[in-house]
Amino acid sequence: MIKFTFAIMIFFFAIMLCVMARRSELIRVRDVVWRLLAGVFIVCLPFIVAFAIMGNLDDFFREYFLITSKISSHSPRLNIIKWVLQGGFLSGLIIVMSISTLTMFINVRRYAWMPIVAFVWFLLVTVQNAEWDYYYYSCMIFGVFGLISLAKWLAYYKPSKGVVAVVVLLVIMGVGAFSFYKASQFDNFKLVKHKPNHFFDTKRVEYHRHVDVVKQVNNPRIVFFNCNNVVNVADETGGLPGCKYFAKQYGASDDMIESQYNDIKRNRPHFVYVKAVYPECLKKVEELGYYPVLEPGEVFKVYLFARPDLQGIKVKSN
Repeated sequence: MIKFTFAIMIFFFAIMLCVMARRSELIRVRDVVWRLLAGVFIVCLPFIVAFAIMGNLDDFFREYFLITSKISSHSPRLNIIKWVLQGGFLSGLIIVMSISTLTMFINVRRYAWMPIVAFVWFLLVTVQNAEWDYYYYSCMIFGVFGLISLAKWLAYYKPSKGVVAVVVLLVIMGVGAFSFYKASQFDNFKLVKHKPNHFFDTKRVEYHRHVDVVKQVNNPRIVFFNCNNVVNVADETGGLPGCKYFAKQYGASDDMIESQYNDIKRNRPHFVYVKAVYPECLKKVEELGYYPVLEPGEVFKVYLFARPDLQGIKVKSN
């Protein structure tokens, strides 16, 4: 649904172009509309041709539009009002982007309302669809208005080179602080501190145990039954999807889970991951003849099942 959310956001700019064409009278609105449609068609045409040649054009439209339209998130929406009132990084980001957009009143009198309405539209769509905080980073594009206003201010007042250098330095430091903050959220970044990290070390050991098991099969087909991609071993093992829905999407429908089960029933995947908190799924997989190779660890709370004919799978001891 992320792609559709972006499409809804960007659609506002198409409306903005039509409004500007109507007011400026430099080009007819009809010409703007057909050129927009022509642009969409030109972008989509290569994909339509490619899917038609491969014979899966129908499946593409069914999965990408019809099936996806039935998916809905079950997670609570991120409460932007609560964040702004409580303060913190994200609320600061939204406030800075708001001020940046409002500076357009200094530069453009006639059309200053357009970027402001666009910012509000981006924010509203994000509030409706946000599952994680990084969804709000789509609003960072409006920071460009602040940079434009800053450049115009420097050009108008012509401050000394020292003042310009300080302003540029502050902007660079702001961008650098944001990048540093985001990098610090990753586990790998913690290694730089050269301090023991029990969680990361345990996670790394458990991850390689899974890799050592799965890579014993050439191009193994993997399914994450009724769960997301808990242990991403595909890159290390050359793993392939064991089902059209190899992992559970957020907001997945019952039909998607049933499709996973049917492919497991046909013994298509070599390996099946099941979360320990889903005993009914564990029972279903075992009834189909799959046997557990790895049990849940301290970090990855999942069982790894192997296909009945893979009895030669070896598990290294700790």
